[in-house]
Amino acid sequence: MAEIVAQRVQISHRVCLDDQFDPRGPDGQGRNRLGLWSLSPTTRCELRPMTKPAALDTLRGMAKLGNPTAYGMCTYEGECTNCPRKLKARDPWRAEWCLREDLHGNVWMIGSVEAGFAGRGYCFSNWEKLLDEIEVPMLKRQQDATGFYWVAATSADTKAQLKEI
Repeated sequence: MAEIVAQRVQISHRVCLDDQFDPRGPDGQGRNRLGLWSLSPTTRCELRPMTKPAALDTLRGMAKLGNPTAYGMCTYEGECTNCPRKLKARDPWRAEWCLREDLHGNVWMIGSVEAGFAGRGYCFSNWEKLLDEIEVPMLKRQQDATGFYWVAATSADTKAQLKEI
C-alpha cells in the first residue's frame, strides 16, 4: 500500500472526443450557416394586431417593419386589395374620443379625457376589434394622474413622429 501512496497518479479531467465537427465549416472559411426564416409560413395581416405596439405600428404605417408574429393570420390569402376586412366600412373617428387600455388588455374608447374610466365609453376586447370597427387615426400618447391614454395626433404631431423615425 505504501507503494501506491508514493506513486503520483496524473488524473486529467479533460475529455477528448473524436468528433469530426470543424467549427470553421465545410469550406474552412468559418462562414456562418445561419438561415433567416420566417417564424410562420403563413402570411400575416396588419389589420389584425395582437398587441398594443403592433396596433400603433399599423396606425403609423410601419406594420411592414414590425414583428410578423405580432399580427394575426391573413384570412384572405394575401390578396389585400380585395380583402373584406380592409374594405369594410368603419365608423369615423371623433375628435373628442380617446383610448385607454386597462390591466386586462381591454381597449376603452372614452368620450372625454377628464372623465377617465368613470366616463361613458365602449370596451373592445383587444386592439384588433377596435381597428375592425373604428377608423382610428394616428395616435399620440398622453399621460394624466390615472395613467396613459391616446388621442388623435395633429398634423404637427405626425410630422414630428415621422422625423423621429
